[in-house]
Amino acid sequence: MKINQTPLGSSYFEEMIDLSNLVKSIFYVAILSIVLISLNVLQGDINNSDLSAFILLVISVILFRLYRKGYIKAAGISLFIAISIVVTYNLAVAGGIHDNVMVIFPVLITFSGLLFGKRIIPILTTIIVAEASIIYWLTITEVITPYNGRIETDIQDFLTVVILLTASGALIWLTINVIENGFLQVIESENKLSDAYNQTIDGWGRALELFNQETEGHSLRVTDLTLKIARTLKIDQDQIEEIRRGTLLHDIGKMGIPDEILKKPGALTQEERQVVEKHPENAYNLLKDIPFLEKALDIPYCHHEQWDGHGYPRNLKGEEIPLSARIFAIVDNWDALISDRPYRKAWSREKTIAYLREESGKKFDPKLVELFIETIN
Repeated sequence: MKINQTPLGSSYFEEMIDLSNLVKSIFYVAILSIVLISLNVLQGDINNSDLSAFILLVISVILFRLYRKGYIKAAGISLFIAISIVVTYNLAVAGGIHDNVMVIFPVLITFSGLLFGKRIIPILTTIIVAEASIIYWLTITEVITPYNGRIETDIQDFLTVVILLTASGALIWLTINVIENGFLQVIESENKLSDAYNQTIDGWGRALELFNQETEGHSLRVTDLTLKIARTLKIDQDQIEEIRRGTLLHDIGKMGIPDEILKKPGALTQEERQVVEKHPENAYNLLKDIPFLEKALDIPYCHHEQWDGHGYPRNLKGEEIPLSARIFAIVDNWDALISDRPYRKAWSREKTIAYLREESGKKFDPKLVELFIETIN
């Protein structure tokens, strides 16, 4: 069953980088490079370096499309192999180990380290030093003649290149190691902070249970069932955590309602009902200035909105209501109706299911009602 999901938040990567502009920039650079190389071809000023650069450019564009489809590591490995082959070819037919294209190798090691981690750096450095050694050996055995024999290569040149490549690899490894350790420390700190926040929220949830004793166990039951529905919809784990926090805090706004209204055993007057209906706004005003709970606000603020637009506090309609709040509204009503309350006895399972179906398309998202019934059955 396909459910139209209202986004609960964009990913960190998408917030930091405008992917559409990034794609445009890469293709603009590719087109400009192709134009410049084409002009050289038209003027008859073409060499092996131009050809190898052109081939690498075409390969890069193809692999970028692979990256855009989500095959990031496959695209990265393929690009590394393509660059290695093209650069090695250029060294063999042009300047040998004296060719300026050698500067690509440290750049290649750096980006590979950023993409795959520091463990790849010694392997790449060894491969690149081996390539330089092969090029040197082919040069001294005159299998290849850099720049048509105009450049001679001696052992000092070779050792200098090997030392520089090895030193570059070591420096890049140290740099990536510092970056990785920094990221690990940040992640560890964020996890500790997140655990502290979650423990605080759990404590608030328990406090709400004590404050509103006639609904004891309600928050934990609706949390478990809401998360079960969310996982059935294959909602991302980060959003699942925001939903969990929202369900635990869904009734926090009721702390602003006087006890004589909140715990009244009989029917509420119109004025008393208006006071009760302010609790989503109370929750919003209480939580809105806490950045950690910003994405968890959907449930406390919107769980009394109705599919047909007759809910409160904002009269949202249909898919204007956040997906998490649409799920929770069904679960919350289900648990409330099958539980004893001071003003009425619990309904039977069959009667409650009939009520949910009756209100499908009115109070509740009809697709989610059917999914919910399938799940509890």
